[in-house]
Amino acid sequence: MHNSAKFAAVLATAALAYAPAPAAAQSCEDLILGAALSATGIYAANGNNTKNGYEFAVKKINDAGGIKIGGKCYNLKIRYYDDESTPARAAQLVERLIDQDQVKFMLGPYGSPLTKAILPVVEKYKIPLVQGEAASRSLFTQGYKYQFGIVATSEKYLTPVIDMAADLAKKAGKNPSSVKVAMIYQDDAFSMDVRQGVIEQIKKHNMQTVIDDRMPKDLNDVTTFFTKVKALQPDVLLISGHEKGAATAARTALNALLALPLSSPTPLSPPTDIAAGLSAEAALARKIGARGLRMIIEDLMLDLMYNLPGQKKIRECVITREVVQSKEKPITLIEKAG
Repeated sequence: MHNSAKFAAVLATAALAYAPAPAAAQSCEDLILGAALSATGIYAANGNNTKNGYEFAVKKINDAGGIKIGGKCYNLKIRYYDDESTPARAAQLVERLIDQDQVKFMLGPYGSPLTKAILPVVEKYKIPLVQGEAASRSLFTQGYKYQFGIVATSEKYLTPVIDMAADLAKKAGKNPSSVKVAMIYQDDAFSMDVRQGVIEQIKKHNMQTVIDDRMPKDLNDVTTFFTKVKALQPDVLLISGHEKGAATAARTALNALLALPLSSPTPLSPPTDIAAGLSAEAALARKIGARGLRMIIEDLMLDLMYNLPGQKKIRECVITREVVQSKEKPITLIEKAG
């Protein structure tokens, strides 16, 4: 019988880094981990990305000599089942892995809704669960003792954007209370926690929430939201969802708002809508999901975010199709003298 707590700590550390071990791979025993991941349903793409990450980590760890626990060497293997993107099914499969397959250590599914469903199961059987794909703060406030999370909780995801908007408004000589925020969120535990963190920061800065919408369950149509955005002209536009919801929103922005550059309380504007849509298409083409979309946009905007605020003569920065596709420099518009 393995020391569960000790192994979970080792596995959580291995999820972030690994160190070569002198033991040869063939001398290690197999240690089976269990995971219920979405191979079908609305989280299928995210589930596949999660599986790829697990397999990458397992290969790296095993190639480096496995992991050592109590003087023994182990190679990791994972047994998977498809949770069909359904919380109830995820809970059933995790119980099957534990009770029938005798798996002693679990890896988490993609997303907070599925993780929330399996936590009572691992708690019941006292089986350690290491997860890095669920960030809803509600997962960490129920007293569960066998969950090991390795990501920041979701209410913190977008609060820096609100703080940045307030700071940039002040630098532009405006009161943060004049900033108008529009937001749309997927209707799940993770996204609702992201929203709650944003709401608290909006209240802190006395900003105005002009749109606060939910994505439809099927995630296929958010046209109504962008019609309101076009009419109300918010200063800050926030979209929080998983891969399908984020891609739907980006495509709708591309189709509906081509003539509408989103404004900002500072000389630095967010990417134009056509660039946002192209960035989403690039993320989908690379099969890297919503976090990959954020990586692409950060790559485009990083230098601008640091350099433009100090250049007071620049009135506007425009991210065009060529910036996204051909790595050309953004267009900067300079105020006329006098």
